[in-house]
Amino acid sequence: MLRVEIFKKKLQVYIFVIPWIVVGSVLLIVTKAATTSVGLEVESGVLTGDAKIVNDSNASNGKAVVFGDTKNSLPAQCKSGGTYLWENLESCGWVGTKNTGVDTTKCPNGLTKLGAKSTDYIDIRTANTVIECKNVIGGLRVYAQNVTIKNSKVTYNAGGGLGVGGTGVIKIFDDASATIDQVELDGLNGTHACVFNLGVKGISLPYSMVVRKVNCHNTNDGIFNWFSGPGSRYPSKYPNTASDFIIENSFFHDFTEGAANGHIDGFQTEGTSNGVIKGNTFKITKRLNDVHVEGGTLNSAMAIWNNSNSVTNYKVSNNLIAGGGFAVYVYDRNPSVSNPTSGGQGVGGFSVTDVQMNDNSFSNYFNNCIGKYGAWFFRSEWSPYYGGPTDGWHRKGNTVIETGENLDSGNPHKPDGSLCI
Repeated sequence: MLRVEIFKKKLQVYIFVIPWIVVGSVLLIVTKAATTSVGLEVESGVLTGDAKIVNDSNASNGKAVVFGDTKNSLPAQCKSGGTYLWENLESCGWVGTKNTGVDTTKCPNGLTKLGAKSTDYIDIRTANTVIECKNVIGGLRVYAQNVTIKNSKVTYNAGGGLGVGGTGVIKIFDDASATIDQVELDGLNGTHACVFNLGVKGISLPYSMVVRKVNCHNTNDGIFNWFSGPGSRYPSKYPNTASDFIIENSFFHDFTEGAANGHIDGFQTEGTSNGVIKGNTFKITKRLNDVHVEGGTLNSAMAIWNNSNSVTNYKVSNNLIAGGGFAVYVYDRNPSVSNPTSGGQGVGGFSVTDVQMNDNSFSNYFNNCIGKYGAWFFRSEWSPYYGGPTDGWHRKGNTVIETGENLDSGNPHKPDGSLCI
């Protein structure tokens, strides 16, 4: 009887399974008729919602996708910040050197050399040019629309010193636009910025610049978006260069005072609009054994100013931020630059509006106040904006990792309880 019952159960399973085998075979045949094969790596797709890529040595390509509450899925030490966080950025769900720059799996034959001297520029003048899997010796100057640089390393030295302002490992000019994806940018401690952007959005690329998964180091600034337009200090035929851009999932670190003006910023603009800055790590520290120049300093993770034009529509979210003087400037400073008697109050002239700072994580690991002085630039004597934006701060969900302190209403507190300002 037992053997009969087992036989009946097996027969039921076969009856259920066989039709699905047939269906599966038909689907496979149909699929193979349309394409020879399909290779799917989940972590290489577009992530939505609360999914996040983390490093996992046991997973395909050393990467895995974590779904659900990613903060609770990560190692417990990550939540405390400090040394563990900064030594394990990638396994803590942030971007660092291991998940930015060249993705070697996309370059099975390695990187081929392009260029000969690190002090030279290579000009790109043809629209839709793609530079891929290259070891570029020298900087790239982009003069064309919809240029793509991906899975490459670019190394450039502008010569160092305070006379190299306006230089970039990649420089996008005002007839151009570019996507920079999975690229390591090394300024060799002598270049102003990893990317110096004066571009304009075109037809095929609706942005002046897209920066994604970039590893930026050894420059004075990470990315500098420089406004120019008719009648500006640096005239252009376009009304608003370097606006309309995205910077995401990139790592900015190990800066130098030895180029441009010596003031170190992760991102800086002096009059551009329509920007998205999300999912980046801004570690605003100097490189090991860096030179010190007179007037040089760690300035900020990001400085959004209106020296040359009004600024509006920034979405700054889900970044990890540490270091600088003040970590973040969203600063109505016009006309203080041209009129020193205004005392930096920025009353009148251009404006800074609709800068949304949401869900950013700040770390006080390098300084008790996050930056040397605080997280947000503030001057109590500068009425009416106190060094902030023209329409007031728009902040939500910004916290200090190590203490849990909410920063939506102002600067953090030191360990002794006093306010950082």
